[in-house]
Amino acid sequence: MTLRPSVLQWLLLLLCGLVPLVIRYPWSSQGMANWSWTDWLMIAIVGACLLFALVNLVPGASYLRLESQGMVVRSFYRTHTTPWADIAGFGVMTLPRTDRELVGWNYMPGRGKPSFLREFDFAAYGLEVALPDTYGMDAEDLAALLQSIRDRATRSTKAA
Repeated sequence: MTLRPSVLQWLLLLLCGLVPLVIRYPWSSQGMANWSWTDWLMIAIVGACLLFALVNLVPGASYLRLESQGMVVRSFYRTHTTPWADIAGFGVMTLPRTDRELVGWNYMPGRGKPSFLREFDFAAYGLEVALPDTYGMDAEDLAALLQSIRDRATRSTKAA
């Protein structure tokens, strides 16, 4: 099973990034020579968001593939595979100030690559790692789906 990011979400980010540029900069009477550092900073930030949105709209740039041995997460053309046996369990974390919910997991003891960010996330959210997207699903539903697939896969491995 392969889950893909919501195209609508990335199109909305693209549109939200273009709006301030279209409103502010083409109609500027000052000209680029008189722009302040904040103008350039805004263009850099909005440009990075636009680039990120455009890349994620390209087919194959981002997905979550659920396989019998584990899950394959591809984001911004980088791929990471995590075996089901390395995962202790899934849950939902809520990011502060945005109320955005992401699905995360904890590793089994001694599994996964240790890092400061992993320790920080566990202390802050109770989960060590998070998926970059909910792939058009509700976070609770995605966490439940991943947990059921993981439970089934690890039960069949133990039975074999």
